[in-house]
Formats: sequence, structure tokens, C-alpha cells
Amino acid sequence: NMIPRDRHNSRMYDSTFQMWRDYIEACEELDIDLRDKEFLFPKDLVSAHDERVAQVAVVKDKLLVKKATKSLKRRDLQYQFENDRFIIYVPHTVEELLAEGNMQSNCVAKNYTERHFKDVSTICFLRDKQNPDESFYTIEICNRTLHQKHGYLNDQFYMVNTDERRERWARYIDKPRAEADEFVKLWLKWVQDGSLRDIHGKPI
Repeated sequence: NMIPRDRHNSRMYDSTFQMWRDYIEACEELDIDLRDKEFLFPKDLVSAHDERVAQVAVVKDKLLVKKATKSLKRRDLQYQFENDRFIIYVPHTVEELLAEGNMQSNCVAKNYTERHFKDVSTICFLRDKQNPDESFYTIEICNRTLHQKHGYLNDQFYMVNTDERRERWARYIDKPRAEADEFVKLWLKWVQDGSLRDIHGKPI
């Protein structure tokens, strides 16, 4: 049986539709691919709405972006690191965090966008130079101390529940994770020793 559309239900439906419309507009501003039904129809609309609206606010907050630009340049010198195989770098845009969250199916854009741009903590990306456009590890570091490092789905196999996720998980498992972990240890030692660079700006 259909629920009678009384005044209370009408207000509820109208409010929900308005929230969904605001959410869609925010997604469009962030260039999120709404052909993906997980984004078009989020399971938790309230949480998804608040997340995307907050991200749009960060993008539009020119003062915050201006302040972040200066701190991000400093953090580039403090954290960017590479060798012949891997690179760790600091993202400079909200779009980069969104892309990382989408590739990794994690909450980096939802929970860490504001923290990152306000320099509360720093998000770094680790990439394999052979596949520079494909996410490998998402890292959070604060005051030269590693807070967390995770790969696809935050390394939680129980979340592999669709064909797409199985394919992504298989690619992630096939990555040179042991070599990457050793690289991260080398990077952390360099960071904790003072992030020293030579006259050409290359890590010592």
C-alpha cells in the first residue's frame, strides 16, 4: 500500500528532494562522474550531501586556498620524495583528493579535505612511476609522524563485494607492495632526519 501523501509526508519528500538536488549541484561543481550510480544515488544522502557541500565550500574559500598555497609549498619541501621506482607527493587541489578517494574507495576526501588544507595534518600520495596515474597508497602524516597508510579499500578485503572492486583489488594485490613499504620506511627516516635536500632540491 502506498503511504498517503499528507502534509507531513509532502514536506518530507520536498526536503529530501531539495537535499538531493543540492548534492547533485555540488557533485557537478566538483566534476564528479554522476554516471556512476554510487555517486548519483548515495546510500546515505545526508552524509554524502554534507561531504560534497563542505568540499565545495573549501574550493570556493579563496582565503583558505591562499593560505594553503603557502603551507603546501613548505610541505612539498618537507614531504615530497622519490627514487627510480616510486614517488611520494602532496596534493594541491580538492580535485586530487576526490580522485584519490574515488580510486581507493576511501574517505580521504570526506574526512581529510579541510584538515589537509588547514595544515592540521598532511595527506600524501604514493605512486609507482610505472603507473603514475593509478593510486597506490594514501598516507596521512603530521609533525613528521606517520598516522596512517592504506591501499585500496583501506586494505579491507571484506569490502570487496562487486565485480569492479574485485578487479581493482586484484590490481592492488599485484602491486609491488613489499618494495613500496621499504620505500615508505626510507622516506620516513628522511623526513624524521630533517627532510634534507641538496642544492638542486633533490632529497639527500
